[in-house]
Formats: sequence, C-alpha cells, structure tokens
Amino acid sequence: MLIATFKTNGTTGRGPIWLGGKGDRATSPCKGEYVTVPKGATGWGAIYSGSGVGTATVSVVGDDQPGRAVMSCQDGTFYECEYVGSGMTGHGTGACQDNRGRRYRLMF
Repeated sequence: MLIATFKTNGTTGRGPIWLGGKGDRATSPCKGEYVTVPKGATGWGAIYSGSGVGTATVSVVGDDQPGRAVMSCQDGTFYECEYVGSGMTGHGTGACQDNRGRRYRLMF
C-alpha cells in the first residue's frame, strides 16, 4: 500500500501531492501536483445580446469531479493518476500507473 498526501486551500482544486515518507512533504521521496475540475454547465444570459430580457448567468456544479495527479520520485519512478471525486463528500476513486507499467487502485 502506498500512502499519498495532498494539500488544498479549499478553493482552487489544485495543489501539491506527495507519496511516502513520514506523511510530510519534506521527507517524501515522491512529489508532484494534482488538479480537480468540477463538472457542470454554465449558461450565459441575454442581457448582452440586447433582447430586452434580463437574465442571469447560472452555474451548476455536478457532484462528480474528475482530476489528475502526477508525481516524480527520487529513484526515477514517475506516477500518473486519474480519479473522480465527490464534490459533496470529498471521497473518490481512481487509478494510477507508474512508468514501469504497474497499476494501482486509488481510494480517498
């Protein structure tokens, strides 16, 4: 089992990620970045078009939030991960693969 740790500021959906070590970025042999992108739909109103009807911009954010992470290690190993997380719970699943062709399940 590999333990990954990530840090978020709660608003950007991206940040540092590290793998192994003592659970802190300083001692981790593998470091990288992750990004999560909320799915959803955005509508744009008719105000600009001059239709005379005032509408507002609407954003709908879906519960499923896909993301990717990449990490490189001191020993030359490179990990690439894809995942889908829940915008409501923060939990999710995915898969990772290293540059040696090994695949890993990802759960958080």
